[in-house]
Amino acid sequence: MKSLVLSTFLMMFLYSFNVGAYSDSEIYTVIDKEDTAKFAEMMAAGIDVDEPDLDGNTPLMIASALGKDKFVQYLIDMGADVKRRNYVGVSALHRAAHGGHNDVVDLLLDNGAIINIPDMDGITPLMSAVSADRRFTVELLVHRGAIISFKNIKGHDALDIAKRKRYGKIVSFLTEALTKPVKETKVEYSWDN
Repeated sequence: MKSLVLSTFLMMFLYSFNVGAYSDSEIYTVIDKEDTAKFAEMMAAGIDVDEPDLDGNTPLMIASALGKDKFVQYLIDMGADVKRRNYVGVSALHRAAHGGHNDVVDLLLDNGAIINIPDMDGITPLMSAVSADRRFTVELLVHRGAIISFKNIKGHDALDIAKRKRYGKIVSFLTEALTKPVKETKVEYSWDN
């Protein structure tokens, strides 16, 4: 028992020595500047490519939220887990969809992100895009296979959310997509919403 406590303490000390050398704000700055050299230096010093911040957000989630497509690709190439979720179940795909970052959405989906993954409230990336009025991202996700009728814990689907928020163009698109299912295709968008 004593050796277990001692080894746990030692591991925590070493972890804080290596990782604690960089604050969350320093990591955020590196991501915002897309400084791959500095991030590689941080990894060499001991941080993990999937190192979570205090909220459980990984560098990939943060870069996805900011629409940093080149840094997202770099993190994926470095082995970042595209399926990982933070403490409330939000994924990098949720973050990119909410921000309307279509190039990042495509990158994540092309690298194994789960399109219909719900967070702890049952919110899918499609619902997140609808909530943020990201029409082109909604279209992209539907074309890539997002389920429109997926219900969150309140029993609402993406169309319900669009109607409640009075997003007419999204309501029209989702209504039509439900009556005439969209064939899954890769849609080329080079712009953000």
